Amino acid sequence: MVDKHYHCIENEVGVGNKIERVFNHWTLLFINVAIIVFVEATGMFFMRTGLIHLLAILFIVLGISRIFVHYDVYDQYLKPLIHGGILTLLIFAVSHVLEYFSYSFLYLPYDAIAANVVNLYLMGLLIIILSVEYFLKRIEKGSKILSPILYAGVSISGALTVLFFFKSDLVRLTAANWPVYGYSLTVFTIAFWGIRRLLRLRSHVTILVNFINYFLVSFVLISISAMLYVLNDFLGNVGIPYLQVMYISHFLFYGALSLMFLAFVRISHLGGVYEGLG
Repeated sequence: MVDKHYHCIENEVGVGNKIERVFNHWTLLFINVAIIVFVEATGMFFMRTGLIHLLAILFIVLGISRIFVHYDVYDQYLKPLIHGGILTLLIFAVSHVLEYFSYSFLYLPYDAIAANVVNLYLMGLLIIILSVEYFLKRIEKGSKILSPILYAGVSISGALTVLFFFKSDLVRLTAANWPVYGYSLTVFTIAFWGIRRLLRLRSHVTILVNFINYFLVSFVLISISAMLYVLNDFLGNVGIPYLQVMYISHFLFYGALSLMFLAFVRISHLGGVYEGLG
């Protein structure tokens, strides 16, 4: 029975190594640049057909595939990050499915669609912070009051998503309406606290430095991507077309998911001993 278990782990590690060899730094950089060139060269095609969202789903599947490979060998400290990463990627997948469904079949107004994408992005970012906070608490470096606030934020994000899906006229993201300022402040605040918690984790768990460095940049890119949805009206007023704002937001999202994939590659090689804890 034990031999069978270790044989399964070896097979999973082998699959993981193959994925890493194919999707390394240079391959992912080439893929991201090629996507930007091809999408921009074809005008409205990717937006009109929904392929812009399919690409996002494919990047999400790539990230999930790496997290799942032999994740059961990670020790107790890493599992919250693993589970949080999987849940976050699933939420991001839902955001793109919901976005495509909302404008292609339900014909919801842009403001409601954008607000719901931002709601789900923020939910994913909050779950990442929760995972980091759980890790920090296990090494007695966490905050006593932050977790309840984060759980409340996740609940509010989910509730607003449902509300705006069924009552799309309740939100307007224009300069004349307060939600655009509320969302901007919220995105900035969550990004600020997420970066702070990740930096705190990096300072106390030095063996995770490479993982956290990738995740920090990914966190920032997703935050900027969310902010572009919020500020689309402002950017349109200064001459940046709606299509370009959406494309840039998605390009940043693809880059963020690529970095998340590379981050989990770093974490998959750690094993179960953390000399850097404390």
